[in-house]
Amino acid sequence: MITNRDIQIIEAIKEFRILSSSQIQRLFNISKYICSRRMIEITNNIKEVKVKRYNPINNVYDNKYKGILKNENIYYYKKKPSAIVHDLLVNEFYLKLLEIDDFNVKEFKKEYRISMDDEFVVRADAYILMEVEGKEYEFLLEVENNKSFNNYKYSKLIEQGYVPLPIIVSTDRRIYNNNLEIIRVKLSQDDAKTKLKQYILEQNFGYKINKKH
Repeated sequence: MITNRDIQIIEAIKEFRILSSSQIQRLFNISKYICSRRMIEITNNIKEVKVKRYNPINNVYDNKYKGILKNENIYYYKKKPSAIVHDLLVNEFYLKLLEIDDFNVKEFKKEYRISMDDEFVVRADAYILMEVEGKEYEFLLEVENNKSFNNYKYSKLIEQGYVPLPIIVSTDRRIYNNNLEIIRVKLSQDDAKTKLKQYILEQNFGYKINKKH
């Protein structure tokens, strides 16, 4: 039988396009056993929810992510996303935000569209709105797991009058910045908590972050 929580899990899979088993466990605060049992029930009864085994070690290209991603089931709705690793890494950033004390994530929108006209549209990996100690902060997120960050699209928006939000760029590559406010975190994202707390201190108290891109 499909439960109310199962329906919430299905809606989360739709929203995030793909979720791994461990991500579902963290998102809904359930054990590995409960997650496995419920996902069997869901995939048996809801044919649109698909399951696939993903192991980064089996793919030479993805092997470098084995410290971030796991050998586990992944779930998607109807159509498997073309960029599995990228989507999972974007999800990981959201989950890491949820796990940071004092960070209240109010919005996290994947594939966030920005446009000053109908001809030129920029898609950020995510838009983030969070509250820290009663103050709201907005960010864009770009996860660059297979290429360098390209600031051209944002520069073009600025030429059209767009006032850019701070951009969190998760990458292990060098960032060549062009007057954008960049918060660089590693692709592993294990420094996300430190970098974001440093940024907030800087905004509130004028502390300076070591901005080496």
